[in-house]
Amino acid sequence: LRTDARWRGAKIFVNLVVPTDAAAQAARTNVTALVEDMRIGAETQVLISNGRPFETLLHKISRRADLVFLGMANPDRFESDRDFREYYDSLHAKTEGLPATAFVLAAPEFAFAEVLKERAV
Repeated sequence: LRTDARWRGAKIFVNLVVPTDAAAQAARTNVTALVEDMRIGAETQVLISNGRPFETLLHKISRRADLVFLGMANPDRFESDRDFREYYDSLHAKTEGLPATAFVLAAPEFAFAEVLKERAV
C-alpha cells in the first residue's frame, strides 16, 4: 500500500481479537513480535471479546478505516460448496456498513513471515 504516493502516509493497524484476558498477553507478545519483523510498520492492538460478538468489535474498530482486510477461512475446509457459500454470505452480512473490505485467504502452509520480513542489505 505504501508504495503508492496516495497511501504513503497511511497508518496500518493489525487488530487481533481474543476471547479472554488470559489469551491476550501471549497474543500481544506474538503479534507485536511478528509485526516488528515485517516491513509493514503497523501498529498492533489486541482486543478482548469478553463474550461480545466478533461483528460488534469489527465494526467498532474498523468504522473509520479507509480499507479493511479481513481474514477468511480456506474454502477447502468446508464439506460442500453450499457450506462455503453460506459462510461467504455471512462474511458479507457481517461487514455490511464497513468501509471497502477485502477478504484475505490465509494459507497456513505459506511462510508469509519469510516473505514480509525485512531483508538485510
